[in-house]
Amino acid sequence: MFKGMDFSEFERKGKGFAAEISEMLRSDVKQEMDAMRDIGARIIVATASAEEWVRPWAIANGVDFVIGTKAEVDDNGRLTGRFSTANCRGEEKARRIQQYLASESWPQCEIHAWGNMPDDMAMLEMADFPHSV
Repeated sequence: MFKGMDFSEFERKGKGFAAEISEMLRSDVKQEMDAMRDIGARIIVATASAEEWVRPWAIANGVDFVIGTKAEVDDNGRLTGRFSTANCRGEEKARRIQQYLASESWPQCEIHAWGNMPDDMAMLEMADFPHSV
């Protein structure tokens, strides 16, 4: 859909999408996220969506890290229409979360996960505290 678009334009459109995420996010989930952050939890958003479209919202809402699908960009700074990473859904989402946690040398921690799609099952199964919303 975005093949040939300049990557900076793609990022700009992502910033505009931040308001839409806020409207889509259930208020109870946002409250739980805020409460977790208030007690010192680190917040990671893992999504099949493009990282560039989720990151502006995440930064504005105190999220520590975003794991998502990345768009492939050619040598001219234009989108190729392909992903540069595997689509971050299903088993891939759980694998990328585990990879991130291992790369950050996190101490033993409790994992709370919120998911609302069948593709979130692998992530919910790896969590100590899964929340299906």
